[in-house]
Amino acid sequence: MKIKDAEKLTGIPSANIRFYEKEGLLLPGRNSQNNYREYDEEIIERLNQIKIFRALGIPVEDIKMIFHNKRSVESVIQDRLNTINAEEIQLKEIRAVCERILRDGAKLESLDESVFEESADIWRKHLGEIFASEMVEVNLSVRQMHRHMTILLVAGYLLHLIVTLVFLKCMTLNPASGETSGIVIWFMILLLVFASIATYWSGSIKVHAMILALVSVFWPVLLQMVIYELTYFAYIKLYRELAFGIPLIQMYLIIYTLCLWWISEKRADWIKKEWHTMLLAVSGSGVLGMILKLSTGNGFPVFVMALMSSLYVGIYWTSVIKDVYVYNRYYAVASVNRLLNPIAVIFHYRGRHATTLWR
Repeated sequence: MKIKDAEKLTGIPSANIRFYEKEGLLLPGRNSQNNYREYDEEIIERLNQIKIFRALGIPVEDIKMIFHNKRSVESVIQDRLNTINAEEIQLKEIRAVCERILRDGAKLESLDESVFEESADIWRKHLGEIFASEMVEVNLSVRQMHRHMTILLVAGYLLHLIVTLVFLKCMTLNPASGETSGIVIWFMILLLVFASIATYWSGSIKVHAMILALVSVFWPVLLQMVIYELTYFAYIKLYRELAFGIPLIQMYLIIYTLCLWWISEKRADWIKKEWHTMLLAVSGSGVLGMILKLSTGNGFPVFVMALMSSLYVGIYWTSVIKDVYVYNRYYAVASVNRLLNPIAVIFHYRGRHATTLWR
């Protein structure tokens, strides 16, 4: 059956069903003839289970843990009961304050923090949690999503650029030995794999923000070390071209990102087609390559790296905008986090096509 049939049988809107698929709660089959999703009785049963869990206020992450046998139904329900007990205490506090306001006349000019009386510290903590959740959960328009991704991505590439310039300065003053660079490379790879796993599993915007900063610092170092290890001793000229071309590529990616944002502001639908962003990537990297060719005599290595990088950014950006059905700040941070860390993208898309465990 099709998604509309599943919607009629379960009462769950199609957009929510797609969201649950994206969260890894469902894995519908595909029709071999038209590649459309097919929803069988097992999927319908799973949707009805999700409906019950969500009606009880069970978070999607906990439902995923149940379906993947990471947690038992009993433990999740017990956690929910503990949360309800804490909420009941909080609701009693809220009720007491509301009654106090009504008793005192409920006038706007008389409202201040004194209504919280001796529990003011508890209320400040509660308000902090509310404000934090609002920042994450507020829905964004497509244009706002583009804007948030642009700000985060440009910030990431600027940090890339700063780290690259500092690293080049250090390597010029004190070149690393082959043994030292090898240890650093493996350390960076392990660190980025760990960051990718955390990105893959975590639903916390704070975790994603910390990983984004971490990746923005360590990826350019890893890239420089790999280029150093592969080309420095055998191809010193090529090493210099690539190493000193990376800052140019990072500046180009900042410009490319700003162009994507500018186009999205003018024509939001334009950026939803991969060939549009690919065309922009080819033309932009071509201009960069021609400038380097005229100024240095050889801009081909930098042109190739700029082309590959901008194609990667453009195609992934388009896939994010097309695949995500609910835009918010969490998805903006999580998407840019993956975009700045290709290892995380591998985890993301491998999981997407191989198992139900993908975000």
